[in-house]
This record gives sequence, C-alpha cells and structure tokens, in this order.
Amino acid sequence: MLRYIRNKIITIREAVGVDIHFTEDGKTIIFGVHLKLIKGKVEKVAELQYIKDFKELNNALPKNIPVAISLNGKGIVMKRDIAINNENIINNLFPGSNPQDFVYSTHSFGGPETNIAYITCKSIIEGILKEIEKNQIRLLALTLGTNAIDIVLPFMHKGMEQLQLPTLTLEVLDNNVAGISFQDHTNNHVYKQKEIGENGYHTSTVLGLGNALSLLNKPADRVASDIRTTAINYFQKDYVYYKLFQFTGWAVLITTLSLLLINFFVFNHYYNKNKELVATNNLSTSQSQQSALANVQLDSSYNFFMRSGWHKNTRHGYFIDRIAALVPSTVKFTSYEAAPVQETIGMNEYVFANEKILISGVSNDPTQLETFSRAIKNIQGVQGVSIKNYLFKPDINAAVFTVEVIVNS
Repeated sequence: MLRYIRNKIITIREAVGVDIHFTEDGKTIIFGVHLKLIKGKVEKVAELQYIKDFKELNNALPKNIPVAISLNGKGIVMKRDIAINNENIINNLFPGSNPQDFVYSTHSFGGPETNIAYITCKSIIEGILKEIEKNQIRLLALTLGTNAIDIVLPFMHKGMEQLQLPTLTLEVLDNNVAGISFQDHTNNHVYKQKEIGENGYHTSTVLGLGNALSLLNKPADRVASDIRTTAINYFQKDYVYYKLFQFTGWAVLITTLSLLLINFFVFNHYYNKNKELVATNNLSTSQSQQSALANVQLDSSYNFFMRSGWHKNTRHGYFIDRIAALVPSTVKFTSYEAAPVQETIGMNEYVFANEKILISGVSNDPTQLETFSRAIKNIQGVQGVSIKNYLFKPDINAAVFTVEVIVNS
C-alpha cells in the first residue's frame, strides 16, 4: 500500500523531451517538446525551437520539470549492422580500446540495416552532465541516437514519411523506420509540420517528442535511461526526493490548514453556544433577581399584613352600622377610621389599634352628643366610649369632635 502511494506521488505527469544536435561547425542546436498528462490524455504545452546552449535551454524549461535528452550529430558515431546482443560491442568496433572510455545506445528496426549502435566518448557525456548540473536541469534519462522515434511511430499516419532533423534524416514507411542517414545542417532550415496523434509537431522535434513520452505516466525511479552514470542516478534520486518532499510539504500545509479550519469552525460553534448560554444565564439571573425582589416585597407585605392583624376577621362594619343607627339629627359625621395607626416604629413600620374606632363629626347640641356617646356604650361588644378633641367653632355655630370607641378585637 505504501509503495503504491509512493509511486502515485512520484509518477511523472509533466515532462520535457529534448533532442540535442552538434553540428560540424561546432554549434549546438536544441529542439524539444513540453508535454502534460491531463485526465489520461497527453496534451502538448509547447515546442522548443532553435535553442543554442544549455543556459538558454534552462531559461526555456519550466522549473522542476523532468527532462529526457537524446544526443546526435558530431561526436556521436553511428555504426550499422552490429550484433546488439554482443556484450563486446566496443571491442568489436574499436579493437584495443578501453570499453570504459565509451558509452553507447542501440536502435533496432525493420529493414536491410536493422541494427545501429550510437557511440561516443565518456568524456563528452561527462562534460554534458556538468553543463546540465550547472544549469539545474532535472535530467532523468539520457540516450544517444534515434531510438526515441519508436515511441512516436504508432501515432503517425501510414505511408511514406521523411523526417528531417538538424543532422539526420529518418525514412518512415507505414509506421516503421526504413532508413537513417546523416545530413549536413543548414542554417534557417524550415522544418515541416506533421500531424502526430491529435497535435501538429515539426519534424525537428520528433525525437524530443519520443523522449517526453518515454517519461510520462511512469514513477520517476523506474525511468529507463540508456546511459547510466553516477550523475544520472543522482539526478533521478534527487527528483524522487524532491517530489516526496513537495508532497510532504503540501500534505503538512493542507493538514495544518484543515486543522486550523476545523478548529475555527469548532471554536466558532462553541463560541456562539457560549454566547447563547451567557445571554440565557444573564436573563435567568435577571429574572431570578426580579423574582427574589418580588418575593421580598411579597414577604414584607405578608409580614405587614400579619403583624397588623388584618388576617383576622373584624366586626368594624357591624359596629359602624349600629353606631350609624344611633346618630341624632344634631350630629353629623365627617370621617370614620377603623383600626387607626397607634404608633410608628420605623419607616414603613406601623402598629394599628385594631380595637379602636375613631369617629369625627360636627354637633350643634352638646347634650345630644353626650346622649349619643352613652348610647354607643350600650352596643354589645363596645367596651368604652370617650369624647376627645371637643372644640366649639363660632364661625359654624357648632362644635367639632372626635369620639373614640373601644371594641372587642
């Protein structure tokens, strides 16, 4: 499972194929194709045309995109009719030479000249690899010659095709290589465009196209390179580590952002919940305070009611009715007060005399007033009657008085 995930991470989905030609006059001409794999379909991003050196190539290449390179032209020896399975190709072609001083690639195709070997000095390869490393080009595969064309042939139309490259001409018949020959490079040569697959490509870029296709949809550590050196192995491992590091960095970043986002939503959820609970608690506290205040007021009223004796039945109405029945014509009442305030203990604290009834009025006959007070004493339940505050007022030719009646409480 881990291997599968690792392969998914390092699988190449965007690549550049480059074909480098060295001309007889010492110039370098570079052509290439930039491809991208989108939803299982190969899409052409761009073609690289007439690049003169590795520095210019580095500027034209997208950053950190893997590259496959083929070398052709001056310095690359082409030998025909060789035995590909022979392990001593170098000794057979160059008797007495040291095979360690050379590198080679082979290309086998149908026709009278079926096997071709492309050979060059190891020092040339080492010089090219130094330039590649210097310009930070992510090389994954390096080959000599034309074997990259085999990947392109199935996508070409059948029939006779002649593909001109800067230093080579390829003869193609019905999707097979019929012949390969050297040709001298001419400046400002116009290369024809051929329809390959669903896109058009100049004939100068067909080997670059094959190189790019050789990388796509493969794990980076499984890319085949015809030329294997310590430097190329390092380039491949470095790209694999780069992809793993890039994935790890993005994974950590996405995980961190996801955790922060989840934390934000969780915090926001509980923050809103807390706000609601605080608001509810404040409302409950306010209602509790109001309820407590109401209870205090109710208790105070109740205590006042009980302390005043108003919870008991009284006969004040009875006595008032009986007294009113005895009032003579010369006496007029101005006020009546049952259970008057006896004393004040403190603010809002009163003591009531429940056994008293105070009657105030006006009388113009003191004799009848005296008779009236005595009649009140005869009412059952009356314990005592006294006339208080008797005062004659000449302006009204009558006296004002207050009668205090003591009754059974």
